[in-house]
Amino acid sequence: MHSSEGRGRLKSLLLTRCSKLQGSPFLKVEKNNENNRFPSQEDFLRKIKRHMPLLLGTFFLFQGETSAQHSKETMNIAVSDFIGNNVDIGTASIISERLRIELFKTRQFTVLERNQMEEILKEQGFQQSGCVTEQCYIEVGQLLGVTHMIIGSVGKLGQTFTINAKMIDVRDGRIIQATNSDCKCDIDEVLSVSTFEIAKQLCAEGSIPEQADKNRGHSFNVPSMGLQVRDLNDSDIQKLNFPKGIKGVLVIDKDPDRETSTSGIEINDAIVQIGLQGKGLIHIYSFQGVEALLSQVKTDEEILLHVKRGTKSHFINTKLKKQSN
Repeated sequence: MHSSEGRGRLKSLLLTRCSKLQGSPFLKVEKNNENNRFPSQEDFLRKIKRHMPLLLGTFFLFQGETSAQHSKETMNIAVSDFIGNNVDIGTASIISERLRIELFKTRQFTVLERNQMEEILKEQGFQQSGCVTEQCYIEVGQLLGVTHMIIGSVGKLGQTFTINAKMIDVRDGRIIQATNSDCKCDIDEVLSVSTFEIAKQLCAEGSIPEQADKNRGHSFNVPSMGLQVRDLNDSDIQKLNFPKGIKGVLVIDKDPDRETSTSGIEINDAIVQIGLQGKGLIHIYSFQGVEALLSQVKTDEEILLHVKRGTKSHFINTKLKKQSN
């Protein structure tokens, strides 16, 4: 692997060589003076073959740099519709959507779209309309399967618009970043300037990828089911022959000293849905989603687990066990 300095020299050399090709017959369509015909197909292919190593080297160099940029880990977030203070709901919704776009453009966030948020919450029977507390937003984030929620408000006092925003880690409830932007301007400038400033400020300290995904790949205990699980990833899907694109949690261990009614579950099963009484089957997108759902279930209440074992589906009835103190 080249060092950054070595890659810089190689890139400079290739660009210099490529610039010299501009005067080469390879990049010119010239007529043959003798018979007033264009070069033959054989001549053209011979010139392509002569310069192919240089062209391929340039292509793979720039492709490698592009891939490296896109391979950086990003923070999985959802932006809740901001509350409007002396601002109508429609305006607050537009500001919230613009902020989603600005955050996505930073390339430091994977942003869940608003319609996806609504679909997931509707599927899980969650009413977001009355959600105004930080604890409620934490629960929303867990159900959505994101690591962080962006919440806030848009207000107007006199001639000044103000946007206040917070970034909350839904795993432990910490406020990672809080920021605001005031603008004595019209709403058009708030939309184009203030949302950009908020996104930039949220990036400044709160979006360090290694902090955001500190639990990625880590396992979690589910004591009420006697299982140890972790979020399903692309490598699991390929290795264990799961259907492409499925979401859920992978069972990586079971408590051998504990008798549970989840005996039908095997290691390397993927839990993709949980059925709750009165709510039907609810999709699982992450471990946080499992925690949020199980918190709604009473001890000894029967639930239904939909698991994938390779491409096959299995449905297992179980009851949550009381956790020992």
